[in-house]
Amino acid sequence: MNNATNNSVVARRAVGRLESAGFTLLEVLTALAILGLVSSSVLVVIDRCVSSAADSSLRLEAFELARENLEKVLVRDSVEETVEYGRSDKYPDVTWQTVIEAFPEPVNGDMWIRAVCTAEYKDSNGESQKVELEHWLTALTEQQADQLMDDEDMERLEAEQILATAEEAAEYA
Repeated sequence: MNNATNNSVVARRAVGRLESAGFTLLEVLTALAILGLVSSSVLVVIDRCVSSAADSSLRLEAFELARENLEKVLVRDSVEETVEYGRSDKYPDVTWQTVIEAFPEPVNGDMWIRAVCTAEYKDSNGESQKVELEHWLTALTEQQADQLMDDEDMERLEAEQILATAEEAAEYA
């Protein structure tokens, strides 16, 4: 009998070990819920990183296009007031515009020619973003300024642009 009792004790211990060795359904569901939360958080972070990298790439492409257009203006022998625009062949998601215009310098009213090169693209949120480069090309003589604008336009621009005091100039700057 002693041998039979030992066998039943051993059998009960083996069954007890098997019952305690597994996970309950509640433990499995809790572990899956935690894993789901962690995984979704990681996926959100990865998605933001990917869209940020895409936006940085588009911004770099737009800057490169604006810089190339400004370099084309700077190597010209002469310039005149123009507006050029288009879509990049190299970067189809980027549109560009180059404006060469006369404007009065705000502190003393001297006339200048400047080039403004702009490149525009849509970011990952669908919002329009713009990169703009501006370069003052040259000051105009009185005669050149008169050729570009009539007297009425010149007086209006000078009245709007000349800053009367040093404080206004400092505030403008």
